[in-house]
Amino acid sequence: MTEDIDSIISDEEYERNVSLSYEYLEKSIKEVQDLINNTNTQLGVLIGFNFTFMKFFINEILDKVTSLGNLSCNSCLWFPRLAYFFSFVSIILCFISLYQTIEWEILDSNFLIKESPRLVNWELRITIIESWQDKLNNFKQLADIKKQLFNYSIICLVISFLLSIYNRFISSIFY
Repeated sequence: MTEDIDSIISDEEYERNVSLSYEYLEKSIKEVQDLINNTNTQLGVLIGFNFTFMKFFINEILDKVTSLGNLSCNSCLWFPRLAYFFSFVSIILCFISLYQTIEWEILDSNFLIKESPRLVNWELRITIIESWQDKLNNFKQLADIKKQLFNYSIICLVISFLLSIYNRFISSIFY
């Protein structure tokens, strides 16, 4: 049965199929790498936003609460500290996600040079495709992990923001 299939496809069609597979795999790897790079950029922006949020928003609330001296509610002290905690957790998650990488293994150029004269173009492409196939799956897993950590970091930042808003509301009632 496979002999019938092989005889149906000409060498030119087979070469086009290999080229198409190669281009598709190359494009897929590029798209996943772009997704990882975009996520890394978002993580960097989120780290900067976290530090800015802590510096100008949470610090202001904590300074206001501690300067009042007589506190009528314990939440006025705990909510800013919890907001700090969740902001720090968000930052730590961002750094963990930025730290996650995969080493890209490049085919040995000596192998390509030595084998090139003996291999036709499509055979060389098949060799490259085989070496890239596992890397594509690894890059997809890395992109998923980074996105998941980014989402958790956003959740922590939102919790921190809500705690700060709630504390500001509570402190405005009592003071």
